[in-house]
Amino acid sequence: MRVHFFNGAPHTPFRLFMSGFGVLPRAFSPTQPLAMVYDYRDFANLSEILTLAKDAKSLIAWSMGVAIASRIFTAPLACLDRAVAINGTIAGIDSRLGIHPRLFKRTIAGFDREAFARGCFGQRAEGEECEEYGACEEGARLDEILSPAQNLTEELQSLQDFCSRTPLGYVPKWREAFVSEADGIFSPLAQNLAWEAYAKAHEDFTLHKLACAHFVFSSLEVL
Repeated sequence: MRVHFFNGAPHTPFRLFMSGFGVLPRAFSPTQPLAMVYDYRDFANLSEILTLAKDAKSLIAWSMGVAIASRIFTAPLACLDRAVAINGTIAGIDSRLGIHPRLFKRTIAGFDREAFARGCFGQRAEGEECEEYGACEEGARLDEILSPAQNLTEELQSLQDFCSRTPLGYVPKWREAFVSEADGIFSPLAQNLAWEAYAKAHEDFTLHKLACAHFVFSSLEVL
């Protein structure tokens, strides 16, 4: 895992952002201090992430970051009572409540970087500037907001291995979740099933529906 700090974090009160698969820091324009965790090709620095979590004032997780957060945090942390999940599920890879294991396996075997970019950002992926994909940093190109193809394949394999061998931990107390009805990466049906089941056991949980692509950060001011 890698960490990128925005706007003075971690030396000022900050939010911890467990990002999704493959997307690089240049894609985001947070307005507040933020520690962004990304690049899940290995988990060797897990202790660093756990230390960050102890100091964070809140947790935001996106896409596969929701599943990772639900596995690495094995004890209650103050910030996890203010946790927000976006376009992901606790299971992550699951036949009903996430990305189907067979689909995930096929994606690794025949990964198409441009097809992923279209599914993630909701626009065509031909290398033009990032406004074509809904990314926030004006003037950035696809290579600046999305990891190289080889890195992406390695990251997918690492995510599959990690989720299959690592049981759910403490599981953050998610306060709210956002589901994009036009999500091209995580099935909206699977997301809704997962969070509707979660809501039955958590009275203070709120589920929001969005009309945008998997990458929501151009329109949802949550960072």
